[in-house]
Amino acid sequence: MRDAEAKPFDAVVDALVAEATGDREAWQRDGWARAARAVGDEGEQFIEWASAHRRWSFVVAEAADAVCAKPGEAAAWVAHAIVEERLEDGDEAADDDG
Repeated sequence: MRDAEAKPFDAVVDALVAEATGDREAWQRDGWARAARAVGDEGEQFIEWASAHRRWSFVVAEAADAVCAKPGEAAAWVAHAIVEERLEDGDEAADDDG
């Protein structure tokens, strides 16, 4: 996938991570809905982007085992899992600092 196509989904994930970091309680409550809304009608494209991504391709593989769904639902699962992983990375970084 070309970089120009990947950047919008990087921005989508970054925005979701920022929302989740800003209000973890809200993320726990409605993160799935937020992920689904963020991906919107571009579920197939999001899955293609994540599949081609060096890091997120593993999340797509996990989704294939965990989810049997339409592309939009699978994309929401993948987006949610990516955000959760990024949040864990942030927590680990914070733990390393102090």
